[in-house]
Amino acid sequence: MEKILQYHITENEKNFTVGQVLKKRLGLTAKEISRAKFREDGILVDGVRRRVDWRVKAGERLEVRLEKTEEAHAGLEPEEGTLAICYEDEDVIVVDKPSGILVHPAGVHYADTLANRLEAYFRKKGETVTIRPIGRLDKDTAGLVLFAKNRTAAARLSRQKETGDFQKLYLAWVEGIPDPPVGSIDVPIRKVSDSPLVMCAGMGGKAARTHYQVVERLGQTSLVQARIETGRSHQIRVHMAWLGHPLVGDPLYNPKETPPGQGTGHAALCAWRLWFLQPFTGKPVFLESAGISDFRSQIQTFRRH
Repeated sequence: MEKILQYHITENEKNFTVGQVLKKRLGLTAKEISRAKFREDGILVDGVRRRVDWRVKAGERLEVRLEKTEEAHAGLEPEEGTLAICYEDEDVIVVDKPSGILVHPAGVHYADTLANRLEAYFRKKGETVTIRPIGRLDKDTAGLVLFAKNRTAAARLSRQKETGDFQKLYLAWVEGIPDPPVGSIDVPIRKVSDSPLVMCAGMGGKAARTHYQVVERLGQTSLVQARIETGRSHQIRVHMAWLGHPLVGDPLYNPKETPPGQGTGHAALCAWRLWFLQPFTGKPVFLESAGISDFRSQIQTFRRH
C-alpha cells in the first residue's frame, strides 16, 4: 500500500538538512531514507525533488514516499470469509481470529487462511496491500492478530516487539495447579527430529522465555495468563507441558486422554489482549478479544460434564 509522509518545516528547523528532518522529526531509519532517495519522487520539498543534504526553510512542505502502490503486491488469492475486524487505520489492521484457521498460507495450505480473507477484503475496498502479520498464532489458537499494511509500519512494529512497546497476553487452560503460581520458564525449544510439527523443550534449541501467572483455579485445572518474550512455534504449549501442566485438549503435548465430548478438541489457548503504538503517530492502541467470553464459556461447559 502506498505510504507518503508529509511534514511542514517549522521556524526552529530552518537550515536543517532534509536528512536531519527525516531522522529527527519523522523517525526514519537510514535504510528507509536510502530506499526513498533512490525513487524519482521519493523525497520532495514543496513538490521539487531534493537530496538529503538540501537545507530546508521554515514553511516548506517535506514529502517522503516510503512505499509505492506498485511495490505492494501480496500474491495471495482472495477468498471470501468472515472477518472480525476490531481495529483498522491506514497502516495496520487487527483481526480477532477464530480457532481452526491459519493466519497465512503455509505448506500445502494455500487457501482459507486469514490472509486470503484479508486479500478479498482489501480488494473490495480498492486497496492494494501486502499483508504482513506481526506475529502469528497456531491454527487452533484463537485471538488477536496484528497485520501491517506497509513495509515501514511492519518494521516499526517489529522493533516495538524488541523494545516492549508491543505486547500480547494469552489465556491458557492448563492441567493441574502450577506451583509457584507466578513464574518464568526460560528453556530452549527445538523441533522433534522425527516430526515436522512437534516441538520440545531442552538443550539444542532456540532460546525461549515465557512468563505465566495463575489467575483462577478451576477444580484440578487452572486458568493461566501467559506472556512470551520470544515467538517460537507452540511456545506456550511446549513450555507449560515442560512445567508439568499441559494445556487442556492439546493433541500434541497433553498425554492425558480426554473422554469424548468433554475436551476442547484443540489446545485451550487464546490471544486475548494486545497493545502497541501506532507506528507513525505513536498513539497507544489497546485491544481485547471478543472471543474471550466464548473461551470462558467453553471451559465452564466442559467442566460441567
